[in-house]
Amino acid sequence: MVILLAIVATWIYLGFFKKTVNLPIDTQTTPKEKLTHGECLEESEFVEYKLKKELTGSGMVEIIVKSRITEGKKFNFFIEDINSEHYYPLAIHKCGIYVTKYVNWDPKKTIQLPGFKKELWRYGYDKIYKKLFVFSEVGNHGDYNIPFYNDDFRVNDKETFVALKKNYLGDLNYALVIKDLKTLKDVFILPITDIAKKNPDFAGSFNMRQWTKDSRYFWGDIFDGADVLAVFRIDSTTWKWEVFEVPPYTMGGTALNSNGYITYDDGPSWTGDVEFDQINKAKWLKEGKKLHFYLYNLFTKEKILLETFNDPLWFTKPRWLSDTELEYYLPTGEKKIYKIQNL
Repeated sequence: MVILLAIVATWIYLGFFKKTVNLPIDTQTTPKEKLTHGECLEESEFVEYKLKKELTGSGMVEIIVKSRITEGKKFNFFIEDINSEHYYPLAIHKCGIYVTKYVNWDPKKTIQLPGFKKELWRYGYDKIYKKLFVFSEVGNHGDYNIPFYNDDFRVNDKETFVALKKNYLGDLNYALVIKDLKTLKDVFILPITDIAKKNPDFAGSFNMRQWTKDSRYFWGDIFDGADVLAVFRIDSTTWKWEVFEVPPYTMGGTALNSNGYITYDDGPSWTGDVEFDQINKAKWLKEGKKLHFYLYNLFTKEKILLETFNDPLWFTKPRWLSDTELEYYLPTGEKKIYKIQNL
């Protein structure tokens, strides 16, 4: 009896081992008989996530799939080795979750050793996951190999394209790049030099905004420090691009929607220094100046005054709830929603 059990156990072990070791190193899955969910979310499901930081300094995220009907948890899983402190650590879509994973990372070191990598991975809801490509890798001399991709990314809703930033500001090949997620080839490249040729005042760094819900347009802006210099839009059906001038005083933290409406205020420039900001505030208050909070249309150049504040440093925390509804906050803590008409 003991011999028979040993034979059965060995057979089970070898059978399972055979199913797992033959997988490509960058693709992992569970045996098919254990799959309990398809690759994509069902219409009756939605996702919540919780970021967690490990004692080692690396991070993980818990993905929780819930029912829209009961709002109860259906199942969950974890993704490890991510930077949980990144402002954009993951992107959740209907058929996949996209995360930046760190390889050979020592969080205690500001300068990573050769072999450190940042990689983009895709996780399906069927528990199949795969490395897509390497953002960057530290070479033998301790610096990043070229080409280098910043680990800030945006995947469109159809999960066909990913927008990236290639190389560094100051490099001749610094550009915004859009890759095809199937072939992983660059299908569009917008060098910052092409923008600067049309308008030298717009020479700065690329900032990622968002894809429109139909996946046609990608929006971003060009910034210098805290100041937004211009906004750009790329059409993925023609690969034509446009650049729009923004009003003076437009800074980071503004909210932009897919119809070309952006928020801004005319308060004093944010310096990043609390003492200087308070000096500027005192000066404004002494002069009796007010802070005006606007909504601006990049296409028509129409501006709409939404609020006037006494506090010149007040930040309204603007956020688009939809393409027509803008949420923001008053100094009293009251939340307001402005709805654009005739859209």
